[in-house]
Amino acid sequence: MRNVLIGGLITLIGTILVQILIIPSVQRRTRKRERWERDITELQNLMEADFPKHFRTLRRAIVPFLAFHAFPQGHRAEALEQLAYKTAVADAVAAHDELRDTAMRALWLARRAAVYKPGHNPYWSRLLTDIAKLSVSVGALEPGKFTENADTAATEFEHLLDEAHREQGLIYGTLAYAADPLEPPRTRPLVRQRRWLNEHRRRIAGRLSRRKLVPPDQPSNG
Repeated sequence: MRNVLIGGLITLIGTILVQILIIPSVQRRTRKRERWERDITELQNLMEADFPKHFRTLRRAIVPFLAFHAFPQGHRAEALEQLAYKTAVADAVAAHDELRDTAMRALWLARRAAVYKPGHNPYWSRLLTDIAKLSVSVGALEPGKFTENADTAATEFEHLLDEAHREQGLIYGTLAYAADPLEPPRTRPLVRQRRWLNEHRRRIAGRLSRRKLVPPDQPSNG
């Protein structure tokens, strides 16, 4: 009877320890994994769908805005006072704001997801650098920066927009490698895993070689 009580007490203590120590730790890792996957999925959607959409919107909105600034000098002041110009300004600024907010959201998601990146994955540092660079390129597309030189404004804008679009495409390709296979980092670094595996293989090979050295008519001590 005493042994039964002791066994039950030990089982109860073990259950309590599992509830206090192990289960919360597993739940935290699960929540981190789920949040990591949500961040990566959202980041992929931004690169695949949102950025191209906002690029197209800004390209359409900038055309009437630049057209007003292309008026001859003598008529430009009068043109800029028109209601249509104010509408064009509002549309261009709104389109750029959406693109800028998307770039900032992408950078924030990448930084948060990188906290759980595999330590051996070289793509995450490149991904963060490229997204930060894209944010700078998006900032260079602010409509107000193209009002000084009306003759070259449209060409300069198209060049910068194409450059930002190219950077977005490169990031989308890098993200496929950085996120694959949609797993947060393992608790054990890959280097230690490889070292352990190599040592394990050497031990097995050593045992096999020692067995081969024993003559057939002599029993093995092992």
